Amino acid sequence: MRILLLLSVFIVTGCGLPESVSEANIFFDDFYKHRIDSGWTDTDKFYSQEFHESASTEDWNRIKNLVTNANGSVRSFEKISWNVKSNSSTNKISGTTATYTFRTTNVVGEVIETVALVKNRDNPTFKIISHNFNSPEIQKIINQGIDNVTGN
Repeated sequence: MRILLLLSVFIVTGCGLPESVSEANIFFDDFYKHRIDSGWTDTDKFYSQEFHESASTEDWNRIKNLVTNANGSVRSFEKISWNVKSNSSTNKISGTTATYTFRTTNVVGEVIETVALVKNRDNPTFKIISHNFNSPEIQKIINQGIDNVTGN
């Protein structure tokens, strides 16, 4: 049992994962403090090129506006889960990935935000590759849009 525990500690510390966890935590502290202080202004610097290639500026602005209209600005944030891993596949997100889920307290209610980061040779520091938002207020606006389109 001790050998397994020591082996596990060696594997985790030998891969640089503790440093990656620390880097991801610092990244998110900076990201959410920026959003608390400045809203969405100048947040594009936190997002990877792959993120910007997968969502048009217009669509990303729509999403940010939806979140802001539904819940207002972020007042505080709390990490509720995380996962950091290294992989060596041959696609664009090879490297170290970190997926964190946060509960943000906003002007109106709370939002659950799931954010994935990547760090690799194209992104030597962590950058956001995926960002999802969920709240009852967001869902209400989405449902209103669906009702408008379907005539319900």
